Amino acid sequence: MVHRIVHEVPGEAPTLELKVNFLRPASPGRITGTGRVVHRGGSIAFLAGELRDDAGEVLATATATARIIHAWPTGQPAP
Repeated sequence: MVHRIVHEVPGEAPTLELKVNFLRPASPGRITGTGRVVHRGGSIAFLAGELRDDAGEVLATATATARIIHAWPTGQPAP
């Protein structure tokens, strides 16, 4: 989930909190994961994601909070 934030804003986004709900066991086969940015502020982002099986059944959900640490070019002041 954090990859999306780092892709949009150069820098790092360490996880502050992570909650995972395992709803049902996974069977052999394809598992698809989706994630989204629920809200992004200047220094904190709230994220959500889920895993689904081939039948579209939700296997697990997750929410996370990440701290956004901007990477500024060397010698450049932060805006």
